[in-house]
Amino acid sequence: MEDEKKKKNKKNKRRKNTQHKTAGENANATVVNGNGMNEHEHDGDQVSELIEVQNGALQQHAAVDLNAHHRQNGAQSNSFSPGNLAEDEKQKWLQREAVLKKTIQQLQVENDSHLQKEATLEETIKQLHNEKNVHIQKEATLEDTINQLRSINDSCLLKKAIFEETVKQLENENHSHEQNKADLEMEVKQLKNERDFWLQKEVTLFQIKILNHTVLRGNAHQTIAYQGQFFQHYVPCLNT
Repeated sequence: MEDEKKKKNKKNKRRKNTQHKTAGENANATVVNGNGMNEHEHDGDQVSELIEVQNGALQQHAAVDLNAHHRQNGAQSNSFSPGNLAEDEKQKWLQREAVLKKTIQQLQVENDSHLQKEATLEETIKQLHNEKNVHIQKEATLEDTINQLRSINDSCLLKKAIFEETVKQLENENHSHEQNKADLEMEVKQLKNERDFWLQKEVTLFQIKILNHTVLRGNAHQTIAYQGQFFQHYVPCLNT
């Protein structure tokens, strides 16, 4: 009988340790799941629901542990009283509940922080999109201005080429006119020389005529008349 009681007590202890280990793992899993959901889904309500489900599981494990303790106390009634054991278990679960509540609060704070960061990032992205659109508009305006300036530049280059060709033609014409002027001046000079030659020749002939007339007729008055005609007609021509 003693051996059977010892075996039962050992089984109850192993079962109790297994249940406590399972409860601790479930609590850690709840915290991990809460963190994962906070980081990826930002959903505090789902974390709270998981914690509540886990609390129900922990309470069930507590009831099992309490029954095990009662069975153990039935075998060892002199060691602990049922009231003290229940109070100890209650304190343990209250402590675990306080830890879980604190964890939930921390997760909610982190969730709020992530939501705030997400809102800030969305606002920043929106501003960057607006700035990008402004830069794209400015770029389009600048490209249009550049195209207009290129068109104006091409037009100016064409006009410049036309003006240069016109200037070249005018220079050629001016050179031709200067050449013609030089030729005309040379021709005028030659004509003046010829005119002077013929005037001089005519003067000489006229003087000879006067002398001949004077010698032949001896008329001084007629000679003076011829000399007057000479000065009126030939002297102005010689001075030009």
